[in-house]
Amino acid sequence: MHLPFFEGPELTLPGGFEPEPWSIRYAAYTDLAGRHATVKVFEEILADDVSHTVFHCWSGKDRTGLTAAMLLDLLGVHDDDICAEYERSMDWWLPRLGHDELSEGEPDDGYRAVPAVITLTLDRLRDRYGTIEAMLLQSGMTADLPDRLRAALLE
Repeated sequence: MHLPFFEGPELTLPGGFEPEPWSIRYAAYTDLAGRHATVKVFEEILADDVSHTVFHCWSGKDRTGLTAAMLLDLLGVHDDDICAEYERSMDWWLPRLGHDELSEGEPDDGYRAVPAVITLTLDRLRDRYGTIEAMLLQSGMTADLPDRLRAALLE
């Protein structure tokens, strides 16, 4: 199933790699269709065999990173652990980057997975909605979905 994460014009990439502009970009995903698409992703996780569910985007760190961060938040995972998971996306992504995206073995600006981006994004969304759960409830998530996700995904 393909779900558009946002509709409308492509969001421009921030120049450089300061976490604040990237967190603004990530939070902007939720201003468009992103938060509604996230609810659908979570519903789809429960619609299939959870042990075989994959969600991804092109690089696996921006839309996927935000979706994973929101899922982990709903599951009650501490922000430090959410950020560590986000940073681990580079373990998969870095070996797959082409020469054009690398500068002396380091990823160019847009390819970095810096934990501060997720921290700032979650803080920005919590400031706006109170909690990630409240944001998703305002986006069509049923009240029982977080408990069903916890039951399916936590031991």
